[in-house]
Amino acid sequence: MAKHEFALIGDSHAGTIGRAARERGIEFGGGPIASGKEFYSEFFEVEQGKLSFVVEDTIRVYGELCQLWGVDCIEDVEIPIVSTIGSGFHFPAARAVWANFRDENLGFPQDFIAGPMCQSIFQRMQAPMLAFHQHLVEQGKTVFFALPPQRIPDSAWGELFRALQNRAVSELTKIGCSVIDVRNDTSDKEGNLLAEYCQDNDPIHGNTALGKKMLEVAGL
Repeated sequence: MAKHEFALIGDSHAGTIGRAARERGIEFGGGPIASGKEFYSEFFEVEQGKLSFVVEDTIRVYGELCQLWGVDCIEDVEIPIVSTIGSGFHFPAARAVWANFRDENLGFPQDFIAGPMCQSIFQRMQAPMLAFHQHLVEQGKTVFFALPPQRIPDSAWGELFRALQNRAVSELTKIGCSVIDVRNDTSDKEGNLLAEYCQDNDPIHGNTALGKKMLEVAGL
């Protein structure tokens, strides 16, 4: 445990950070624990101050991570925790989810995304991932949340992806979570990830160059 500089937990985007850390020779423990889609449901519970996951495969992987960290539970981790849990904004922004809200031009009515109904839906969608990070912060942990690569698949609405992301940044900051945000350095003028940071033959993930930027911003 003492040799690790940070603990890593999250979805597949955590792999980018892990690979970058290995290339830089940074000792860490952890990696992806589940699909990003899982984190937009009630994926964990807390009993007597201890967090546990509810999906069988995730329970198993979490146990393996705790062994790797040398602790009984994540609350006992004493090094910074880098999380990508809830960073898969393309899942809640999926076109299929919002099909009934589109107007006759297959877009969204003016001011819909900023309106109370949409914001209420966002709140319900993001409540589990926000509660997860808030629990860790309340336990005195140093928590970093890494924003995802700015790559939006055709299956998702770009404006919803970005609105969900902006809301997550605001809410996570309020609860005391540090946000790893490299958008200004790695995105083009439209806000999309520059080619040199994209994982080859992959429509969603970033490469190790992006991961290294994230580690630099986090000071790790």
